[in-house]
Amino acid sequence: AGAKMFGYNKKDMIGLTIADRVPEEFAKKLPKVISKKEATQGFFVPRISKKKDGTIFPIEIATKIINIRGKPRLITCIRDITKRKKAEKKLKKARKMFASLFSSSPEAALYHDKEGRIININPRFTELFGYTPEEMIGKKIDEGMIYPANKIKEGKILTQKAFNGFSDYETIRKKKDGT
Repeated sequence: AGAKMFGYNKKDMIGLTIADRVPEEFAKKLPKVISKKEATQGFFVPRISKKKDGTIFPIEIATKIINIRGKPRLITCIRDITKRKKAEKKLKKARKMFASLFSSSPEAALYHDKEGRIININPRFTELFGYTPEEMIGKKIDEGMIYPANKIKEGKILTQKAFNGFSDYETIRKKKDGT
């Protein structure tokens, strides 16, 4: 599997050094990158590597020196992380887009965890209700914002939401000033 990942057959891989499988500019830095501590205690880090055809791709290396019959031997596991890096890039882009939409929404909005604790509020929420993010983050939405007369109705709606997923409903909330 390792030979295939690098574009070699098993026979061609024999005798290749780490320096043969990384970009030239990185190969020059290799002795400094792998410290004595890493060499003896092992390390697990992302790096870049080079295929037989010269293609550069991201890898994750886990390595450790162990003694086999009294001789030190380097055990190395290498994983191609190209797909993971692409997924991370897409996720980062999606998060950035969500953050932009969330913060620029003309509607007061918040998001919360499974327990109903607020993770964030948008600027329109602060403008409408008077609460700052510092005052709301970590609290539950029903802590002080639901009128006592509406607690039973709200409880039923939230129970329905828990069983059915997303629910759309109108509600009356209290502002920070009590109105």
